[in-house]
Amino acid sequence: MSRLVRVITGHIYRILRHAELRQQRVPRGSMAPQSNGSGFIVKDDGLVITSAHVIMAGKTGGTVNIKMSDGTNYHGTVEDVDLKADLATIRIKPSKRLPTIPLGSDKDLRPGEWVVAIGSPLALANTITAGVVSTVHRSSHELKLVGKEDMAYIQTDASLTFGNSGGPLVNLDGEVIGVNAMKVAAGISFAVPIQHVITLMEHRTRKAKGYSLISNPRWYMGVSMISLTPQMFHELKVHHKSLGHTVNGGVLIWQVISDSPAQMSGLMPGDIIVEMNGEKVFSTKSIYNALEAKHDDLIIVLKLLRHGESILLELEDYFQGNEYIERFIRELRESNDEQFLWKKNWIELCLKSRG
Repeated sequence: MSRLVRVITGHIYRILRHAELRQQRVPRGSMAPQSNGSGFIVKDDGLVITSAHVIMAGKTGGTVNIKMSDGTNYHGTVEDVDLKADLATIRIKPSKRLPTIPLGSDKDLRPGEWVVAIGSPLALANTITAGVVSTVHRSSHELKLVGKEDMAYIQTDASLTFGNSGGPLVNLDGEVIGVNAMKVAAGISFAVPIQHVITLMEHRTRKAKGYSLISNPRWYMGVSMISLTPQMFHELKVHHKSLGHTVNGGVLIWQVISDSPAQMSGLMPGDIIVEMNGEKVFSTKSIYNALEAKHDDLIIVLKLLRHGESILLELEDYFQGNEYIERFIRELRESNDEQFLWKKNWIELCLKSRG
């Protein structure tokens, strides 16, 4: 492990907002400069990754000060921000190519695996803590995180503190598998899976090729959906024979926002999505994952049930800006509160609304 640490610590940096150094009292009564967070280099031409909350409100075009592990200082510009995943990219202009950390995968991560968290807590550069993976998929719902719906985090027992945010969580192969995000209590910390970083970088590539993407590159369908479990589907079939017996799961569309990509594509309340791009859909998570994975071809083909009949629809232009997200939330809040009482009520409402 010591060799691993020697190799990767040169890729970590400290971030300070607006060139300010705040003071933090440390043991024995001394004072230490406090950085706002950590980060790591992913492109040798000066592209770095950190947490969005590290760079304050996460406004693109903002500037930060960066101090490398060798003492070199840079002025960086915030380029991309993903507030939901709590990630940001920063551009610096080095005079030479910089060493980078390879990005791994969190797909094969298992509980019990050893990991290393690196950062600059309390401005103490290259602080190393080791731990094991406790859970590979801790949902935002379990953590009661507002505005982080459908996010999942890697939970470890590696020690984190203020200033670790944005630093890499590394496996024993020296690959980044997550971005340190938060500490809940001693022995309980969380990291954003590296796949979200990869997705953000792929969106950057699309933008560089001429696609128009927002600084917060999140997709937006403009619907509210409910996962239909086999038990729920069985109950629906009892009362609605038109659903047939060939499908036992899917996602129910219960509300469609006006002028949204979903409405433009022809989705209606009461539709049940059973396939997306040829892959069966069993839950809303299946749809989220498929949307996040689309890069080169923006068209998504949906197979759905409507009035018991199977139809195909094409979903386009689902990358939208924050103003669309805000309007979506506002329209949901303006909906009849009674619709939010029970899922069964939602289902019955949607089935009736389609005539």
